[in-house]
Amino acid sequence: MLLFSLHLVTTYSAGLFNGIDRHLDRGFAFWFVFAGLIMIILGYPMAWALRNNDIRLPKSFGYLLAGVCLIGVLLIPIGGFWLVSVHGIYIVVQADKEHQVDTQLIN
Repeated sequence: MLLFSLHLVTTYSAGLFNGIDRHLDRGFAFWFVFAGLIMIILGYPMAWALRNNDIRLPKSFGYLLAGVCLIGVLLIPIGGFWLVSVHGIYIVVQADKEHQVDTQLIN
């Protein structure tokens, strides 16, 4: 957020309603901050569910997360997408472990 503070202040000074129109720098700053907030909003209930209910996230979610992050890594190799892709891989590995335990219990 500190990185985009000047752009966010400029957007606020221009008026919030339609304050981004035709200003790419303001648009980039907005989407960077907004996407981060959405990730926090989505991550909080997932973390809560994993912590309190001892459940695993679906394997497909891990594949989707890792796939989207792979695209991000290809487009922006120096960005932080590779950090999030580790979480996607972790979700897939944990889902595999649960599937193995379930299979052993059935047999």
